[in-house]
Amino acid sequence: MYEFLDRRYAFALYKACSEVGNTDLVLEELGEIVDEMEANEGLRKIIKNPQINRYNKKRIFIEMFDGDIEDELLNFLLLLIDKGRILYLKEKYIQFKQIYLKRHNTVLAKVKSVIPLDENQKEDLKSKLEKEYKKKIIMEEEIDKALIGGVLVTVGNEVIDGTIRARLEALEEVAEGNVVNRYNYGEFDKVLEAVVSTSKHLAEEDIMKLRKWLKTFYKRNINIIIDEDKDKYRNKELVVTIGSDVLTKSYMENLSSSEGEVKELKNPDDYLA
Repeated sequence: MYEFLDRRYAFALYKACSEVGNTDLVLEELGEIVDEMEANEGLRKIIKNPQINRYNKKRIFIEMFDGDIEDELLNFLLLLIDKGRILYLKEKYIQFKQIYLKRHNTVLAKVKSVIPLDENQKEDLKSKLEKEYKKKIIMEEEIDKALIGGVLVTVGNEVIDGTIRARLEALEEVAEGNVVNRYNYGEFDKVLEAVVSTSKHLAEEDIMKLRKWLKTFYKRNINIIIDEDKDKYRNKELVVTIGSDVLTKSYMENLSSSEGEVKELKNPDDYLA
């Protein structure tokens, strides 16, 4: 119920901002005000104090923000005070951001690093993400001292782990025989080369289906090369080698049943004649 109400408020603000063309600026300003309200205990006490009437609360907000934020946003804040909903500004901000992202073909990338990225690093990462997702990218940065180095990027439900810790863990997995290193292949637009060794003939249709499975798993374009050495893995019905990764048929079967992104592709058997 309240989420629906929050979205109605947010949509009304978005519509008003769209008419004057300042949705980008209002999104930024609204986020800053939400952060200020969470950090400023004195302001929260004023908002919550029942002995301060709505007129005086509005006067305080006008003194704080008039001339520093867009008129549409200030009017929105005063409306929320009138309606007794100003304490739930963050929920409106979340809904406003979702509306903005959808209307602007934009996705949010949450970037964690042990130290702040410099401007060149930010632009480079943003450019790569926009190439990968074919959308505009808004980056939210967070410092995480638990990371050794590198960056951890979350886009929607997808995590791209480029941290040093992840690389060290990947090396441990290699030592233990689990050598799949899914996300550590450099540039997002890089085409990966998959060498396929199999004891049976693969028709072109089979290769296309296998390429689709691998492309979904790695989230990269895949170039498949058929290994002509039939004796190399004669005890294995199918082996795919990509960089340091060695994927057997049974390994992919397990991934198909446990990895959400490839689950819809079903069993790799479906891709073999």
